[in-house]
Amino acid sequence: MPLRIYLGAVYLAGAAAAGWMLATASWVVHGELQAVLAVAAVLLVLGELFPMRLWSRGNPQEYTMSGAFALVLLNTGPLVYALLPAIAALLVVEVRERKPLRVAAFNVAQNILMLGAARLAICAIERVGVSDPITGVPAGQQLIGLAGGAVAYFLVNNILTGTAFALSSGSGVPRSILSSMREEFPVTPIVLGVSPMIAASLAFSIWTAPLCVLVIVAIRTAVMIATRHEIAALHDSLTGLPNRTLLLMRLRESMADATPERQTAALMIDLDRFKEINDTLGHSVGDELLKVVAQRLTEITGSRGTVARLGGDEFAIVLNRTTAATTDRLAGEAAAAFVEPIRIADMSLTVTASVGAALSPQHAVDAEKLLHLADLALYAAKQERGRHAFYDPESEEHSTASSVLVGELQRGLGKGELVVFYQPKVDALTGALIGVEALVRWQHPTRGLLPPGRFLPAVENTPLVVPLTAHVIDSALAAVRGWRDRGLAISVAINLTARQVASEDLPRQIEAALALHGLPSQALVVEVTESSLMANPAQTRTVLGRLREMGVGLSMDDFGTGYSSFTHLRDLPVTEIKIDQSFVAGTVDSVRSAALVKSIIDLAHNLGLNVVAEGVETTECRSVLTGMGCTMLQGYLLARPMPADQLEQWYAAQLALTAEPAVA
Repeated sequence: MPLRIYLGAVYLAGAAAAGWMLATASWVVHGELQAVLAVAAVLLVLGELFPMRLWSRGNPQEYTMSGAFALVLLNTGPLVYALLPAIAALLVVEVRERKPLRVAAFNVAQNILMLGAARLAICAIERVGVSDPITGVPAGQQLIGLAGGAVAYFLVNNILTGTAFALSSGSGVPRSILSSMREEFPVTPIVLGVSPMIAASLAFSIWTAPLCVLVIVAIRTAVMIATRHEIAALHDSLTGLPNRTLLLMRLRESMADATPERQTAALMIDLDRFKEINDTLGHSVGDELLKVVAQRLTEITGSRGTVARLGGDEFAIVLNRTTAATTDRLAGEAAAAFVEPIRIADMSLTVTASVGAALSPQHAVDAEKLLHLADLALYAAKQERGRHAFYDPESEEHSTASSVLVGELQRGLGKGELVVFYQPKVDALTGALIGVEALVRWQHPTRGLLPPGRFLPAVENTPLVVPLTAHVIDSALAAVRGWRDRGLAISVAINLTARQVASEDLPRQIEAALALHGLPSQALVVEVTESSLMANPAQTRTVLGRLREMGVGLSMDDFGTGYSSFTHLRDLPVTEIKIDQSFVAGTVDSVRSAALVKSIIDLAHNLGLNVVAEGVETTECRSVLTGMGCTMLQGYLLARPMPADQLEQWYAAQLALTAEPAVA
C-alpha cells in the first residue's frame, strides 16, 4: 500500500508539473538559437535511444547522454523545448522495451520532475531564464546555474528512484537513495558535468556541433573500454558466467538484505565424472561440456539468483530472498539436471552433479563463511553421487575432528606409529596358508591400537594417502621377503582406495617396491572394491591393466554388493573375487544367501578365477563353503589379523596341532 500511494503521488506531481510547464510555455526563440535548440534536441533523443552499458559494482547498468543535452536545452531556451523531446524519446524507449504501464508512467513523471527541478535551480542561481540573447554565450553566473541544475537533476532522479526501491523491497529509504547514487557514480556526474561545455560551444557557434559529437564519442568509447575490462575481470572466459569475485559481490549484496523469512542461499555444485571425461576425450570436449552445464544451471536458476563458475568443474548459485524449502527444490533440480545425457560431437556423455547448500542468516552472516559451509555440505553430498545436501553443523564438527586426526596421523606416520597386521587366507580343502591380507593399524600414543575404520576415511581424500600407501606397500613386501627367506612362500594382498587405484604413478611405485625387496610381481595382490572402480572407471581400468601386465594379482573385494559387479568381471583382468561377508554370514541360515554364494563360486570357477570367502566365523559356515567349492577362506574362525612376527608362530602352531587337510 505505501508503494501504491507513493507512485500515485509521483504520477500526480508529474502531471501537475507538466500541465504547469505547458500552460506557461513560451515558444518564442531568437535567431541562431533555433538551430542550437534543434541540434541539442536531436542529440538528446539519440542519447536516450542509444544508452551506454557499463558494469558498476558487479551489475550491468545503462547510462544515457540525454541528461547533458536536456540541461543544455533548459539553459538555452524555453522549458518546453527540453520537456517535449525528452518525454518523446523516453516514451519510445518504454514502448520498445515493453515496460509495464505503471513503470512507464513513473519514469515519465520522474523525468518531468527532474527537468522541473533542474530549471528551478538554474533560474534561482542565474536569476534569468535563458542565455544572453545578444551574445548567446552563457556568462559565468549562468555556467554556475547550469552546474546547479545538473545537481538538482541528479538528486531528484536518485531520490525518486531510491524511495520507490525502498518501498518495494522493504529496505530503508536513506540507504536505498545512497545506494542509487553510488550506482550512478562516476558516469552520470561526468555526463551531466559536460553540459556547460556543450552549452558554451553551441552558444558560440552552431558549427561547433561536431565538437559536441566528439565529446560524446570520447565518453562512449571510454565507457566501452571500461566495460570490456570489467567484464573480463568479473566473468569466466569460457562460459561467460560470473567468476568468484563477482559471485562474492552479488552474495554480499544479497546477504545485506537477508532476513530469517527471506534468506540468501549459497549452493556449491560439483560434477562427479568431469575429470574422467576431460582426461579421456580431451579438453575441447570438456570445455563444451562445461558450457552446456552452465546453460542448464542458468535455465534452472532463471531470475532467482546468480550462477557462477568458480573454476574447473565447480559451479555456484546464489539465490536471493529465498526459503529453505525453495532452496531445497532448486538444489534437487540442479542435481537432477544432468540425468539427460549431454550430446557433444556425436557423443552422448553422462555426468552426475552433487550440490551442497547453506543459508544466511541461518548458517552464516559472512559471504566467505557461507560459501565454506556450502562446500562442507557439498562434501557430504558427494559421498553419494547425484545428491544434494544442506549444511549440518554436526558435519562441520566432524570435519574439524577429521582435520585434527589427519594432523596427528601425519605425525604418527613419521614416528612409526602405523603398523601393518596380516590376516591369513587358507586353502578351503587343505588348510594350507596361501596368502595374507595386509591391514594397517595405528598405534596411537593415547587412544591405543586403532583399526583402519577409525582413521582411513579421514585420510583417503587427502594428500596423506600417498605416503600412507607407500608405507603399507613397503611394510607388506618387506614382511613377504622375510617369510620367503625362511621358506614360507606366500603372497600379500593390499587394499587400495579409489584415489590410490586411479593414480597413474601406482604401477611405477609398486614396480619399484617389488624390485627393492627382490620379489616377483606374483607376490602381490591388489584388492579393490566396486565403489573404487566406479569413482573413475576409465582411469582405474588403465592403471589396473598395467598392474596385471606386470603380473600383479587383482582381487575384486566385496563382490556382489554393487550393481555392476558382472560388468567389472567382463572389463577388468580380475584374478580373484572375494565374496562379501554379508553374503557369507547367511549361507547357513538363508537359502537365498546360500544360493547367491553358490552362484558366485560357480561363476568364478567358470571364469577361471580364485574365490575367497571373507568373514568365516563358524565351523558350519566353513563346511558349507567348502562343500560349495570355495577356493580360499578368511575370517576370525581361522585367525584374527596379527603382526608379521606372529604369523610364522601361528602357522607353525597350526601344523603342529593337526595333520588334517583342513585347518582346525
